[in-house]
Amino acid sequence: MLKLTREEELIIFFLIFSFLAGLGIKLGGGIPKKEAITRFSPSLEEKVVNLNTATFEELLSLPGIGPKLAREIIRYREEKGGFSSPAELKRIKGIGEKKYEKLKKLIQVKRENQ
Repeated sequence: MLKLTREEELIIFFLIFSFLAGLGIKLGGGIPKKEAITRFSPSLEEKVVNLNTATFEELLSLPGIGPKLAREIIRYREEKGGFSSPAELKRIKGIGEKKYEKLKKLIQVKRENQ
């Protein structure tokens, strides 16, 4: 029978533990990115954006909203007198169901006097 020293046992334990930890990360899809973790629900650092009062910069803070879409959102609300529901955002060209699904927890619709 093979007799190992305490130091050799610890090294083998460390190597086995490292292998199993790496295997778990690989099988689990890797270490999740911060964005993937925080996008499930708004955190304290992400405030919900009111489509009827949001500034250009606030709209840009939303995932997938660039300058062109931010201008379109502002144009739409000025022409229509505001949004009546968050789902109305899908009427803007460039915002389909997939993009809306990413945004719906981060947006709300309130009138200025509400």
